[in-house]
Amino acid sequence: MPSRKNLLLGLIAVWSATLLLVAYVRHGISGKTQKLPTIFISIASYRDFQCMHTVLDAYSKARHKSRIFVGVVQQNAEGDTDCLTVPPDRLDEGHLLEEYKDNIRIHRVDHRIAKGPTWARHMVIDKLFRGEDYVFQIDSHSRFVPDWDLILMNNIEQLPPKSCISHYPSTWDPKVDGNQLPKDYDLLIARMCKGFYNNEHILIPVCGLMTLKERRSVPALIAGAGMTLYPGSVHKDMDMDPHLPFLFQGEELLFTMRMVSKGYKVFSPAENIVFHYYGRKDNAKFFDLSAQVPDMEQQRQQSLQRAKYIMGYLPKEQLTNPSVSLIEIDKYKIDWEDPIVKARMDKYFKVFDINLAEKKVGDLCSKGELDDWPIWD
Repeated sequence: MPSRKNLLLGLIAVWSATLLLVAYVRHGISGKTQKLPTIFISIASYRDFQCMHTVLDAYSKARHKSRIFVGVVQQNAEGDTDCLTVPPDRLDEGHLLEEYKDNIRIHRVDHRIAKGPTWARHMVIDKLFRGEDYVFQIDSHSRFVPDWDLILMNNIEQLPPKSCISHYPSTWDPKVDGNQLPKDYDLLIARMCKGFYNNEHILIPVCGLMTLKERRSVPALIAGAGMTLYPGSVHKDMDMDPHLPFLFQGEELLFTMRMVSKGYKVFSPAENIVFHYYGRKDNAKFFDLSAQVPDMEQQRQQSLQRAKYIMGYLPKEQLTNPSVSLIEIDKYKIDWEDPIVKARMDKYFKVFDINLAEKKVGDLCSKGELDDWPIWD
């Protein structure tokens, strides 16, 4: 019969072997810690005092803070609050901005040279993106759920390669909720499930608010500018177009179609990740610059024509100023003559019952059960 000492040594050996096995599974053969996917948060901020809260909240709520990188293009006037200011009511969290300062990149420009959100988002990628694994584009007036990075990465890992996650985040109002999330934040979710055409023939997405009884992703009509996660490889496949000054409505559809043409697909999140402050009636907006930029509307119209041309439903001969609308167009166009690209676009139009020429779009909101939604394979 084995002695007590031998039994103890045997138990220690079994325990050690178990720990080694766990380390092997978690860290691989080399024993080195597996590298967590990095997330680059893309923020275009125009004179937004909520920006400082958004940057701080991203780190405060993340599970794995060291993998979070933030890029902000800040368009401020003299006296505006800087995005890297610690909010007076969150001083106890301010150490995070110092602790992760090497992960935070900011490009400051005078608000008077701003040219709208599409231009600013191009600047974020062009000047601040460093090849992180994922880009998480959000607005500068957002709030995060706890462990948002873990939830988001778990979600994307359940989807096919070259998938994106997007929707219009549900509302959060600082005047009602303060720095807290809405009390029922885990009960409902908005899904990009239908749309309408505005008076300029642009497809505008509409979200349906649905219960969170099923936590899984389904195809999303369009990648919404207020929250889109996409692989960093997108920017190896295509560049952000810098020639779209003052474009607002049309930005999301164009970005979606360009991604689809490169083989990417857009899905709604399985659960809420961020919340968005809508309205902001008392806050500055980029179109306030119209008095200082007398040709703003002319520039916007040229950008809109460029977008429609790229999306395939405005012929070249109908462009009012081709020399402007077609700058570097070969670099940013959708190659409609490529059979692979055409097949991808045809599939996208079929899944969502889209016909841009006839101003047609389907309504997935009317499908009550997620099992009834189309499959985007």
